[in-house]
Amino acid sequence: MIEIKPYNLPDIRLLDLEGLNIYTWIPDKKYIVLGQRDTPDLALNQDAVINDGITVMKRPSGGHTVLLSPNTIVIAISITQLDIKYTKRFFEACNSAIINALEAQGIIGISKKGISDIAAGQRKILGSSMYRPKNHTFYHAVLNLSESAEIIAKYLAHPKTEPDYRLGRKHSEFIISLTELGYNFDLNIFKTHLSYYINKKINQIQHTSTIE
Repeated sequence: MIEIKPYNLPDIRLLDLEGLNIYTWIPDKKYIVLGQRDTPDLALNQDAVINDGITVMKRPSGGHTVLLSPNTIVIAISITQLDIKYTKRFFEACNSAIINALEAQGIIGISKKGISDIAAGQRKILGSSMYRPKNHTFYHAVLNLSESAEIIAKYLAHPKTEPDYRLGRKHSEFIISLTELGYNFDLNIFKTHLSYYINKKINQIQHTSTIE
């Protein structure tokens, strides 16, 4: 039987901070994080998870189950005191800022796909979700730097729902990494650009809320 732990990975600390905060980090090992409505029997290949001793957690946000590993990058962005009517704009701002930060490193042909993905062409490189506890609006995402889709498929079952552009494709046909695409990635440069773009976009949202 799989033990499911509450989500307590490093980005959760943003929920203790005020204002706009960004935390980008690389996991120290493999973790599986269930979406709020996912269950191990439907979301996981349980024998592989148990045999390999993978830590399983459940996050409070929506979206489907993800694999975190040292070959992925977790991006968390939190803001306090944001009116609920701006939640969608905040979500769009976060994805847009990530796209801009990736493009600043020469990564081209990427765009938002489905509800919450970022894709290179028709291949997913990032999935994201949102959470609104108390006075926070919390965005987090997983960017696939160099993780193999075969490893993801080893642990994660095909999701029970999927974005329209997936078209039933299995993980190995749907997910791709920046390394497979032939890109070099500098995390520090990415952090600098992400901070610039997200602050610029949030300022635009806050300016709109002030003049309305």
